[in-house]
Amino acid sequence: MQISHGLENILIIDDDYISTFVTRKCIENSGYMGKIVSEHDTENALNELLKYSLSGHSELIPNLIFLDVQMPHMNGIEFLSELRKINFQYDMYRPKVVLLSSSIEDLDLARTSNFDDVVEYFEKPLHLNSFNNIIRDFYTAMV
Repeated sequence: MQISHGLENILIIDDDYISTFVTRKCIENSGYMGKIVSEHDTENALNELLKYSLSGHSELIPNLIFLDVQMPHMNGIEFLSELRKINFQYDMYRPKVVLLSSSIEDLDLARTSNFDDVVEYFEKPLHLNSFNNIIRDFYTAMV
């Protein structure tokens, strides 16, 4: 599978270090060669995204975010509400978001359906087939 230049940076936001490790390994095992950054706090992640958008460094903005729904301090839904407020220079720089949860039942699909940035929901752990489906649906170059 050929991955287009549209997927150069991935951000994993998860407070569970083991889950972060598993998600990272899944992405690496797919053959993905871009940058993978992990953040264990939603507020820190938002601050970084805001800093990148204000500085004009669009190359630092992740194209894809894997977001744990159940985060301390600011959960995934609250993160999405704040992410919506960030003014990215162009819509093409707005990251796509994949929600991850330890139980798919924990996801309030009705609440998350209001967020255009959310492209998929998966139960943890992330599996290689699930990641490959995201790549196929959103980032595969037309050959």
